[in-house]
Amino acid sequence: LGATIALFGAFNVVHLYEPWRGASISQELKSLFLAMGGIFLVLVTVLFLTKTSTTYSRLWVSSWFALGFSSIAVLRVLLRKAQRYFRKRGFNLRSVVIISESEQGQQLLTEVAENPALGYRIEGYYSDDLDDLGQVESVSRKGNLSDGIAYLTSNDGNVDQIWLAMPLRSENKIKTILESLPYSTASIRLMPDFFGMNLISSSFSTIGHRVVLDLSVS
Repeated sequence: LGATIALFGAFNVVHLYEPWRGASISQELKSLFLAMGGIFLVLVTVLFLTKTSTTYSRLWVSSWFALGFSSIAVLRVLLRKAQRYFRKRGFNLRSVVIISESEQGQQLLTEVAENPALGYRIEGYYSDDLDDLGQVESVSRKGNLSDGIAYLTSNDGNVDQIWLAMPLRSENKIKTILESLPYSTASIRLMPDFFGMNLISSSFSTIGHRVVLDLSVS
C-alpha cells in the first residue's frame, strides 16, 4: 500500500497526470520509467535498512517493477493511439492563435499541418512582417500584432492556447501581449529562436545576491 501511494506521488512529480499533448510518447515513457525506477530504488533501500529484505522475494519485487511498468506503458501507448485516431478526424482539438516574429512561426504552422494527430487547430496567424504570409494549407496571415491582440481580446474563451513565436529580443512586444491579456483563460506559450533556447537552457549561479546566467563556464 505504501509503495502504491508513493507511486502516485512520484507520478505527480514527473507530471504524468498533466496533459502530454504535443509531446512524444518516448518522453512520456521516460518519465514513467524515472518515476517507477525511483520508487523501486527507494523500496529496495527501505527493505535493506529495515532488514526485511529476506521477508520479500527478490522475484516478487522485480516482477512488481517489470509488470507494473510494462502494463502502464502499454496502456498509455494504446491511449495515445486512440487519441491520434480521433484527433485526425477532428475530435479533441485545441484551438491555437500564433503571433509570430520569426521563422519559428512558419515552422510551427508546418508542424501542426503535417501532424494532425497533435490535436491542434490554428484559428489565426498574426505577424508584423508583411513578407511572413504564414500560408500553410488553409491558414494565412490575418494581420499584425495589434490585430492579433484585438482578436484575442474579443474571442477570449474561444482560444485554448496562444503561441508566441518570437525571439527574446522582442521582450517589449511580448510584454505588450501579456499586459493586454491579463485575464485571458488561454495558455500562453513562448517559442524563442535558437539563440533564445540556448540562453534558456543555460545554468544559473549567483554572485553575492545577484543571479547570473552562465553562458560558458570552464
